[in-house]
Amino acid sequence: MERLKDNVPEEIKKRVEAITKRYIINGICDPMYIANVIANRTGCGDGMGEFTSVPDFTTEQCETVATALRHAYGCNIFDEDLDELIGILKTGKLSAVRSIEGLNRFINKLYAQNKTCKDEFRKEYNEKQMRKANDVIYDLIGGRSFPITEVSSRPVE
Repeated sequence: MERLKDNVPEEIKKRVEAITKRYIINGICDPMYIANVIANRTGCGDGMGEFTSVPDFTTEQCETVATALRHAYGCNIFDEDLDELIGILKTGKLSAVRSIEGLNRFINKLYAQNKTCKDEFRKEYNEKQMRKANDVIYDLIGGRSFPITEVSSRPVE
């Protein structure tokens, strides 16, 4: 992932990439911020760009990191996404089925917001996010278009 410093451990990079893809987090500084949250909350770094080790990604560590990311990215990560996020943190992989379900929830929430939104900037931003979510869904199903029930539950790297 090009927006992460070279000193970020590979195991953290893998998780950051999965999180930013799944939750449509695409700011230029967001990947490094997420890596620093992981480092700070797991004790494998100072949270300011220095990494001393690779975390064990225990359930407790993953829950702590997931809660912090939920608070930081509340517009992208919803309460009902926390179990999935903990799983991503533990494994570094996405479950295609869970991700597609969550992305569809995300799209539906943005669509509902846009129905009553008066702010054109917000509406355009939401539409852009919905398009990005659709692109991720398309990637998760392997570039083919078919019903969710036909998607395997195998982790996607």
